[in-house]
Amino acid sequence: MYGMFDIGRDPEEIAAEKREAEEKERLIKEARKKSYTYGWENFFKYFMFSEVDFILNHFLDRCADPNPGGIYKNLDKTISKVAMECVVMQWLDRRFGGPGRATNIDTLYDSAMEAAAKVAKVSLDQKEWSMRDTLAFISHYQVAHLDQEKHAGFAANDIEGFETLFNDYHGGGPIKARELWEVLSDLGYDFPSRTQQAYVLNILAGMKLQQQGQITFEELLKVLRRCVEDKKVDERQREHDLIVKSDMELDECDGWLGVFQAESDGAGSILMSDIKALFENIGLKWGISDTDKFLKWLKEVDEDSNGQIDFGEFSCLVSRMWAEDFAGIRKISEVALKDAKLKEWLESGSYEIALVHDAKIVNVPADPSFSCVVDPKGKRVQGDYN
Repeated sequence: MYGMFDIGRDPEEIAAEKREAEEKERLIKEARKKSYTYGWENFFKYFMFSEVDFILNHFLDRCADPNPGGIYKNLDKTISKVAMECVVMQWLDRRFGGPGRATNIDTLYDSAMEAAAKVAKVSLDQKEWSMRDTLAFISHYQVAHLDQEKHAGFAANDIEGFETLFNDYHGGGPIKARELWEVLSDLGYDFPSRTQQAYVLNILAGMKLQQQGQITFEELLKVLRRCVEDKKVDERQREHDLIVKSDMELDECDGWLGVFQAESDGAGSILMSDIKALFENIGLKWGISDTDKFLKWLKEVDEDSNGQIDFGEFSCLVSRMWAEDFAGIRKISEVALKDAKLKEWLESGSYEIALVHDAKIVNVPADPSFSCVVDPKGKRVQGDYN
C-alpha cells in the first residue's frame, strides 16, 4: 500500500517498488492463465470439475508417493495400465452403476478399449499412464463401452419412459428413419437445421443398423446416449469459462468443491435459497446490513437465471466474497476447507486396506465398495470387500 507511509522516502524507490509489485501481479496472472489453458486441454474438456476430482483422486490413490497437496500438485504422476483400468471401472460404477441400471461395470471390452485408445491418441501397450492419458481414455472409452450395452447406460425408469413413447409409433417395432426426428423431438431433442440433422445422421452412419432405413428401440437408445454425451461438451465449456472468470486458482476451486458438494448432495447445483445455509455450515455469519450485498452478488452470479447455483457460478460467488473478505471468509474457510476434504476422503473409502494375495498380506489403495484393487506390483486383484 502506497501513500500515508511514503513521506520522506525517495520517490524513485517508491516507484520501483510499485513497478516490482505490478510485475509480480502480472506474472501471477500470466501463470494462472496458463494453468487454465493447461486444465482445459488436459482435464476439463473431458469431464466436469467434480468428475475430474473424482477420477484423479482415485488416480492418486494408485500412484506411488503422491504429494499431499492435492491433484494440482501431482501433475507429473503416473500409474500402471492395470491401475488405470481399475480407475476406469470405478468411474463406470459411479456414473452408470447402482440400483435400476443394468450396465456391465465389471468387464472392460477389448474392442471398446482399442477404439477409445485410437481416439484418445494413447497406446494400450504403454506402461505408464499420465493424468491426461487416463482422462482422455476414460472419456472416449465410456462412449465405446455404452455402444455395446443393450440400454446404453440409461436407468430403468428412463428406459420405461422412452419405450412407452417409442411403442406409440409401431407397437414396439422399428421406426422408419424419417420418423426419427419426430421421436427425438418428443423426447426433448430438436434438430431443425440441416447442420444439426447432419450431426445425427453422422451418428447413424457410425452404427451398424440391423436394417437400413429402419431404427430399433435399442438403436434409438444409442443415438440418445451419444446426444446426451455430446451435449455435455457445452456444459463443460461453460463451467470452465466461469471458473476462469472467477480468477481462482484450480487448487482453490478444488478446495471449495468439497464444501459445495456437501450441500448439493451430488445434484450438481444448489438452490439460491440454500446458499446462505452452506456458508453458515462452515461458520460464516453476517447481519442484515450485509445481506443485501450478498443477495445482489447471488443474483449476479446466477448466470443462466435458473434460480440455482452450479459449481462454476459458485466459484464466481466465492471469488467476490474473498476479494472483500466478506464475513471473515479468508480465516474461517481455512479450517472449513480442510474439514470438507477430510470428509470427502472418508466417504470415498479410498484408503489402504489389508488384503490376502498370493498367501501374503499386502496393503493396497482401495475403495472397499468396489471389486477391483491393485497390489504394489501392479497385478489386478479381484474380490468382494463389502
